[in-house]
Amino acid sequence: MKERLTGSILVVEDSETRIVWFRENLPHARVVLNPADAIAAIRQDRPETVFLDFDLGLDNSLGVAQLLAEEPPTLCVIHSANEAGAALLSSILPAAIVLPYASFKIRRDATDVPEIVWSADAGRSTQGVGEHDLGEIE
Repeated sequence: MKERLTGSILVVEDSETRIVWFRENLPHARVVLNPADAIAAIRQDRPETVFLDFDLGLDNSLGVAQLLAEEPPTLCVIHSANEAGAALLSSILPAAIVLPYASFKIRRDATDVPEIVWSADAGRSTQGVGEHDLGEIE
């Protein structure tokens, strides 16, 4: 399955390894490390796509999810190694795509627009994704 990533992108992540990966694959994305910075970025930028991790150091992203629930982005991808945390975020953001921590790739389409790509069996939940332009991996 795939989803085009258009507009502004916010990555909420505290793992240095994953931050490097996101910055290499989405160089124009804004990356924040904690809930306070995420909330400020959402209020300031109103990103169209949000990649949301649950565990953020000694904190979590529940407050971020509650803010996103008030004005959901076009696409929200929950990508946490913490399955219980991801399920909790998904209960707040039922239209989000929930993918296991490292089960997706970022690639560029023919017009150089980034896409998130994952296999159909990778997602723990894809509730609400019918409204997005999804297709099979080619």
